[in-house]
Amino acid sequence: MENLAMQKELFDNPKIRTRSRIEKLLDYAERFGHYTQLVDGCCEPGYDDKPVVLGNWNSETRWDGEKRITVNNVMPRIAKLLEKLGYEVEWEDEWTTCEDCGKATRSQPDSYSWQPSYAIIGELRFFVMRVSRPLPLITLPSYPATRENA
Repeated sequence: MENLAMQKELFDNPKIRTRSRIEKLLDYAERFGHYTQLVDGCCEPGYDDKPVVLGNWNSETRWDGEKRITVNNVMPRIAKLLEKLGYEVEWEDEWTTCEDCGKATRSQPDSYSWQPSYAIIGELRFFVMRVSRPLPLITLPSYPATRENA
């Protein structure tokens, strides 16, 4: 019964301010063991620059021997509520954040024509190309031109 009361408080109370609602929704997801990440904007070309929540939005299911049964549909419900509140909802395994501006950028293709809008420098350090500051300079080690180095 406590679970139902919590859901009612989170989903049905219009008096809660939007930011507070977001925080409560993400806390609720965390209680169920789901990781989410709230990002202040999106710098991916073709997307609106509005807040993004990254997560796994699938329902939890189990196989009963004949068919899949939904055990927990918290994440799809939270995703719908976040969209109603004006947030973009994206998959955590397809997006990452820029280490310079902190905004979300797509890291996995969504079509054949998709091109990355970032550069990877060093060990998985993402920098979005649209950021106004120049990318950090790196120097590559030089290797002599030998058959072994080809």
